[in-house]
Amino acid sequence: MILNKRSKAPTPTPADTTYLFGPTPTTNKPIGQWGIEKKKDSDAIKVSLSDCLACSGCITSAETVLLEAQSIDEFKQQVAACAQSGGRRAVVVSIAPQSRASLAYAAGLSTLDAAKRLTGFFKAMGVARVYDTTAARDFSLLEAREEFVERFRASKAANDDQNNQNNQNSQTPNPLPVLASACPGWVCYAEKQSPAVLPHISHVKSPQQIMGTVVKRRVAAALGLDPGAVFHVAVMPCYDKKLEASREDFREGEGDGAPVPDVDCVLTTGEVAELLAGAFGVTVAEKDGYSSEAGGLLEGAGALARCDPAPLDGWLASLGTGVRPRTMADMDTDADMDDADVDASNDDEWVWGCDSKDGGGGSGGYLEHVFRYAAKTVFGVVVDGPLEYVVPRARNPDLKEVVLRDTDGVVLMKFAQAYGFRNIQNMVRKIKPTAHDIHLGGGRDGCGYDYVEIMACPSGCLNGGGQLPPPPALPAGTMLDPSAPMPATLGGMTAKELVDELETRYRWGGGTVEARAPDQSPEVAEAYREWVMGGVGSEGARALFHTRYHDRGAEAAAAAGGTVAIAAQLKLTSDW
Repeated sequence: MILNKRSKAPTPTPADTTYLFGPTPTTNKPIGQWGIEKKKDSDAIKVSLSDCLACSGCITSAETVLLEAQSIDEFKQQVAACAQSGGRRAVVVSIAPQSRASLAYAAGLSTLDAAKRLTGFFKAMGVARVYDTTAARDFSLLEAREEFVERFRASKAANDDQNNQNNQNSQTPNPLPVLASACPGWVCYAEKQSPAVLPHISHVKSPQQIMGTVVKRRVAAALGLDPGAVFHVAVMPCYDKKLEASREDFREGEGDGAPVPDVDCVLTTGEVAELLAGAFGVTVAEKDGYSSEAGGLLEGAGALARCDPAPLDGWLASLGTGVRPRTMADMDTDADMDDADVDASNDDEWVWGCDSKDGGGGSGGYLEHVFRYAAKTVFGVVVDGPLEYVVPRARNPDLKEVVLRDTDGVVLMKFAQAYGFRNIQNMVRKIKPTAHDIHLGGGRDGCGYDYVEIMACPSGCLNGGGQLPPPPALPAGTMLDPSAPMPATLGGMTAKELVDELETRYRWGGGTVEARAPDQSPEVAEAYREWVMGGVGSEGARALFHTRYHDRGAEAAAAAGGTVAIAAQLKLTSDW
């Protein structure tokens, strides 16, 4: 599909731009906002479905207006305005760990070093606080696991009652499988193309939106500001996060004024690389009149190593200090030792990461966390070590299954991880009721799973459309610095190879990332006591951390001219 170039927000004055971001790069052929090459501003920008799955074939005019506020120019404008407000307004930035891993890898930094330099970079612009979304993910995981156990037990009880009454045509109000809700591309697709599966989707907000709730309600109060005076920016690996932030469900009323969004602006990892490139005057190499997307973004991200580091902003920045929770003796592989050696000087500081070093993937670890908790809570089974995944089809590594069995081999629970649009379509076809099912008053559960972690991008969030691209192969005849080490990616890198590298960075961070389960965080526990005023799954928690979904089928059909949306007709496959 081809969209006309979106209008830009007014550019700040040259004085403001120079003061906040350094001199403007001399190149007059910038990389586009969407990370797409273009010759000049009048050119159309090509957006593929992998860039914005949520668009369902064409972004509606209303959504286009909303996306105009999700830009680098808008971010710069707001930073300049807050700097001139005399402390009456503030900008807060929240960075996803997947984005941080991508930038850290491109700049050759450990996770902790990258976090400090990103903090220094944004604060030099005038940003008041720089956090990451790991703490918000902790809230999301806790709520998701409690919700699943509640729905699993209710569904099983309802099924037992139906079997006892020989009535299998009535629908249960707690249908299985429960489908993860952290991916906005998947959620928007379900609302527009498959609203019949909406009862299956978890009601727990994504980490981005939980972070928005925390920032606008708790951080704003700590800064002595109203929620509307805090401009909250999220750095995310995915373009669909821009649409998620624009949902009306994620806006809170403020007296008689307009509703205040929990997240005001979303920048992708690549857009942060553009900011870095602009701040340090990094020019993009050109060939035949075009700028190199991969080369330009990677050069910009590499400038992160030139930023001055700054201290992290406490627990919402996932800062850990003191005695490390594990020692060198705990690391039983050579890879672990190699990672730990990268940043051994920071032995008294680290960042909290995923809740288990045994796996979980790079999309938040929903499947693994919910699986382990449900096994213990419902069946009294403690699951230690890596989960034993099964790949049903060898040529489809983005679909994995894991099963909990009793001592007799009877299946107790069956979970799945389904990444990529092809697997989403197949899953939806198996779950949504047919016209015959609806006529009988029943539903369908042809997939046989109890819980599915769904992500629109192949390989999940680490491979999001807003991430930095794989390093390209060096052109023939490139002169290398004889005093520098040989580049590890001399011949380029595939998307799969890059995701593997990013997952290592995401989980280990060059020895600067430590695992901690969400229920082991004293700050999260305190937040439930002092702020939520209730436990996990309580009424207060549901009000803050849960959301709802809407049947947008009519809206999508109208936007597509009354025809079936193009997105539903496309067959997408992984590029590796």
